[in-house]
Amino acid sequence: MRKIEIIFIIIFFCNCTVSHQSIDPSGLEYTYNYDASLPFLFIPLNDSREGDFMQRKYKRKLNRKQIQVVPLKVINQTDSVFVFSKNTVDVLVDFELVEIMDKQLFLKKIKQKAGSSIPCFVIGSWFLSGYFLSSYQSTLDKKYILTDKNILIPYLLGAVNIGLTYRANKKLSSNLEDIYLDNKEIAPGDTICGIFAIKNESEINKVLIRTKDEK
Repeated sequence: MRKIEIIFIIIFFCNCTVSHQSIDPSGLEYTYNYDASLPFLFIPLNDSREGDFMQRKYKRKLNRKQIQVVPLKVINQTDSVFVFSKNTVDVLVDFELVEIMDKQLFLKKIKQKAGSSIPCFVIGSWFLSGYFLSSYQSTLDKKYILTDKNILIPYLLGAVNIGLTYRANKKLSSNLEDIYLDNKEIAPGDTICGIFAIKNESEINKVLIRTKDEK
């Protein structure tokens, strides 16, 4: 196997899509010391390991783009529907007011891209051009060129990876529809666990959520 083929394999497997594993904040342990008589209870997971329930590939993107995910339990103790959104609640991180990231923007930031497909197609084109050029070379030179059957392999790998990326991102989008809290309706007496994202450059020490009328 030539060096160029080894490099191609390394690039492909370092960048190929991984299957989406469901993000489930309901399995986390939330502790609080709030007044239980409040109409709404917002119980964030104030833990520096808040990202441990997400896949490593997502966590790398979050760290690189300075985005932090906050798991949150919300209890609606009123007789009316409550809509959790940036228009109804304030989020304070270490006593600084921050804005909840829009769900679609968050999805765009963390979704997987078919990064390994590009080198697949580039290498495939290089092999293909080399194959046609080999028709003008001696038979001895042909041993350095892939056979006509193997030429299709990079293209097939690239196409498969694009399909896997689409499938993984579709599952991620569906998952966020269920758990992302921005504009999420909470029925009277209901308790839900979800997540929201904020732009934050440093590690979170304390998160406080309050309704707008609590100021």
